[in-house]
Amino acid sequence: MSYTIYHNDRDDIVEVVHLGTLTYHELEQSIPAVANRCKVSNCWRVFCDIRQSKYKLTNADEFTIIQALSENFDALSVITMLTEDEQISYEQIRLLHQNAEIHDLRFKITSSTAEAASWLNQ
Repeated sequence: MSYTIYHNDRDDIVEVVHLGTLTYHELEQSIPAVANRCKVSNCWRVFCDIRQSKYKLTNADEFTIIQALSENFDALSVITMLTEDEQISYEQIRLLHQNAEIHDLRFKITSSTAEAASWLNQ
């Protein structure tokens, strides 16, 4: 397992930090664990930091991951993923956002910490 999950009490946000290679298998394991932590903490704002990971998801993986997120989080949840510039292509980000919208998921990918914080505080 190359991720950590914790509740940031000060900001009332569940934070996830992924390290190493970010694959479908890794996310398949972490998504239910994050959802469980959200239930325990009664907090549905999720900040996922993948800047220290190597992004290895195919388009098919991304579609499946968005589906898994929508099955584990409801429309009141707010999820943001913080990336490095160019870690994920613009086209991949656009498709992920479109797919999230189709699933009524409030999900944002950004390389800006300020934008991620703003998204979570909407």
